[in-house]
Amino acid sequence: MNLTIGEDLIPFDDTFILYNPHDIISVLSVYLSLSPILILMFYLSWLIITREIESVIVACGQLSNEVLNKILKKLIKENRPYGITSLHYNSTINFNMGPGYGMPSAHSQFVGFFTVYFLLRIKYKWKFVPVDHILYSTLIATLGALVCFSRIYLCYHNLKQVVVGYSIGLLNGSLYYIFVDLVRSVGTIDYLLNTWIFQRFYIKDTCNLCPATLQEEHSSYRSRTVKPKSQ
Repeated sequence: MNLTIGEDLIPFDDTFILYNPHDIISVLSVYLSLSPILILMFYLSWLIITREIESVIVACGQLSNEVLNKILKKLIKENRPYGITSLHYNSTINFNMGPGYGMPSAHSQFVGFFTVYFLLRIKYKWKFVPVDHILYSTLIATLGALVCFSRIYLCYHNLKQVVVGYSIGLLNGSLYYIFVDLVRSVGTIDYLLNTWIFQRFYIKDTCNLCPATLQEEHSSYRSRTVKPKSQ
């Protein structure tokens, strides 16, 4: 059977990644480049398991950030890196590494939004002890930096495209966090939670409450399962 490929067919940009299978950093960079998809899957799992409205709120923010990135790419129309020397490919790349434009980097803008939104959430909403604040904040910031590095290492973006994308993501994430905080303060979230559809699916909002620790969850589990001693 003969299969004719149309000239207008393109790969799905979010998962089509060229890399050197003999270079461990290149391989790790591929998985880092898939982190936006994994983060969106995390938001969905977060909603299904906990029924927290915050998962929907932050996912909507990430998607709006992605839409803005598409608009900016169409307006700026700056191509991806071309004719650059790649250390892990051991050659000069004389073609664009992916379809579409490269300015600003969508991955960098995505993790920029993710990083600043959750850093602000940890600082102002989660009452962890100082050590936990530092630990979680460091892990989130490190993930963002590694994703940005992976896009440069895989030659899908140059440094300028990554820096601009990450900066836009930081700005969007900060503004969106402030917007969501204002919406909460005027009672809009509480109003939605009291509607029939949200109550039907047990949607809740514990953003201003400190997440339960593993010890607290285990204690709650024990209190519900251990039978009281007979008199």
